[in-house]
Order: sequence, then structure tokens, then C-alpha cells
Amino acid sequence: MKLSSRLGLGCLTDSVPILHRHFEAQLPHIQALLSEPIPCCQVSLDLDAIEQALLCVFGVTEAATRVRHDGSLEAFVSVDENSGLDSATVKDTICRLLPGYSIPDPLYVLSFPFIKSPQGDVDFDSMQNEVICQNAASMSERQLLVRDIIANLLLAEPSKIDAYSDFFLLGGNSLLLGKLAYHIRKEMGVNVGVAALFHQQFDQRYRIARRGRGEARIQTNVG
Repeated sequence: MKLSSRLGLGCLTDSVPILHRHFEAQLPHIQALLSEPIPCCQVSLDLDAIEQALLCVFGVTEAATRVRHDGSLEAFVSVDENSGLDSATVKDTICRLLPGYSIPDPLYVLSFPFIKSPQGDVDFDSMQNEVICQNAASMSERQLLVRDIIANLLLAEPSKIDAYSDFFLLGGNSLLLGKLAYHIRKEMGVNVGVAALFHQQFDQRYRIARRGRGEARIQTNVG
């Protein structure tokens, strides 16, 4: 069917921002020729709709989004201190309301009100610095060392990685998992097999998914 040429997509690689890899196309007529071009364009983000979806999660009191310089969608939410919400739970909940490309990653959950400028604008950079300090404070020395190893291996920002981060969702693969095991052994003196790392990631995904389905609720009325 030569869909790629009919849609005019061109070549997409890992260097292409994830938001630029999603397209919307018009369904061709049933009698259309298989060589006929199909009208297609990149998806567009509705940041207001994403923020409203985040505010629909029970326990979320504030929400703000932005598109980062690398093309990734980032979000911050402030939550009630007794909500028990974390990033995985919030993402799992809004997946019911938004298309996959509109799910922010990273999504930071704050236990404090938004930091704002004197003009009343959300101060994203200050809040990100607070998140970095908050994540680092909750991790042990060994976890911080593993975090830095992963960040260097994946060329990722350490601030995006916490104790619950999924190596594969951060951009890792089975080959890089082998390198991760090597660097952990080299820098920490701990012999961890690739199979053990793989199963640890799988078990963690399962636990987060189970926790997410059990805790989050959607508010029917916001504001």
C-alpha cells in the first residue's frame, strides 16, 4: 500500500522529537486508488485541554504544561498532601481522557503550591529545581549513583529520573541494559545480571500499573 509515500511522512528517526512523529490523516474514499496521496499533517497540542484533563484527576489542585526546547511535553501538578498521587498514577488516569501523544513526559507531582513570578506567571524553572532537590532527597546514595549512570548512558537529564523511573521508557533498550549492568559493576562493584535488571523493570511496571488503577479517580466537576 506504500502508506509512507502516500502520507508523505519521510524518514523518522530517534532524533525526531516524539511529538513530531504523530500525524493525523484523512480517511481516503473507499474507491481511492492505492497510489493516491492521503492528506496528512502533524498533530497539534491543545495545552489548555491537557491542563483541564490533569485538573480532573481527584487530588490535583493546580496544573501547568509547556513544550520544552527538545520538543517534549512537560507538566507540573500540585496535589493535596493526602492524595497519595504520583506521576505514574496521574498519567494512568489521564490516559482515559487524552490521546497518547498528549500525555506529558516528564510529569512532575508537587506537594507544594506552584511557584510564580511577581507577574503571576508559573515559574517552571524554579519548580523544576525544587523537584530535583525533592527527588534527590528521597533517594539513597546508591540510587543517586545508579541514576547518574543511567543519565550518562541515555544522555538524559538526571532531573527526569527518580526511584520509579522505567529504564525502557526513558529511551533504553536491551543492548543498553547490558551496558547498564557493566557500568554498575564497574562503578559500584555490584554484579547485576541483565536478566535480573530486565525482570526488575517488568515487575516495577506491573506494580505501578496496579497501584495506578487502584488509586486515581476523575473529578466530574472542576473549579
